[in-house]
Amino acid sequence: MNEEDKLKGGISSFAIRIIAYIILATTVVLKSYIGSSIAWIQYLDWLSYPLFAFLLAEGFEKTSGKFRYFIRLLLFAAIAEIPFNYLHGGQILYPQQQNGMFTLCMGYLAMCIVDFVYKKTYNIILSFAAMYVYGWGAFYLTKILHFEFYSFGVMFILLFYASNQVKYSKILQVIFMVFLAAIISTDTFVSFIIGNIQYTVPYRAIAIPAMILTWFYKGKRGPNSIGLKVCMYAFYPVLLGVVFGLQHFGIKF
Repeated sequence: MNEEDKLKGGISSFAIRIIAYIILATTVVLKSYIGSSIAWIQYLDWLSYPLFAFLLAEGFEKTSGKFRYFIRLLLFAAIAEIPFNYLHGGQILYPQQQNGMFTLCMGYLAMCIVDFVYKKTYNIILSFAAMYVYGWGAFYLTKILHFEFYSFGVMFILLFYASNQVKYSKILQVIFMVFLAAIISTDTFVSFIIGNIQYTVPYRAIAIPAMILTWFYKGKRGPNSIGLKVCMYAFYPVLLGVVFGLQHFGIKF
């Protein structure tokens, strides 16, 4: 057991991943069966995506094979695209939207570029300039290709990557949360009722509880076997395939 796994307190990255997968599975099922009738369900995946963005940034920092990591991510993104297209468009090719694992791939490339610039120059200004330029490129590319979460998905990944490089990471994340909730999320609101009171929030602000959950991470990895890694990568495409199969054969919950 390495020193990282001996850390006490907090939750492990494995626990965060399990929570993210539970939310993801719930979201996929709800969106597939009753999403069109309840508006806020369409945005529920914003609760799980920040967790995957966080885990990706942590994985990038800890992996010794960054290229292999990217290839695995890209491979399973391509596999997931087939059931994703059938679920959303009823056909093998559905250019109107691409699954969120491709957004994770773009975020991973962003970290690679910024990391490369910094290690070559050791200049924080140039590193942030590279992040800024790539961010604008991601904005247009994700919009053209219709990636899930668009450039905001890349922004989450870069946020967690930058948080690993600075001393006061929570302050940086709080600033981003305010920016997310008060400025860039004013275009679409989600309403829901608890008791007899109706609440209305910007839909991207749904991500804030997930971001706060990552604050309880204390560096513990948890189980990390090769077989478990494969299962984790395969979870999303298998989940989409199972839900599509259930719909195809008319099986309802």
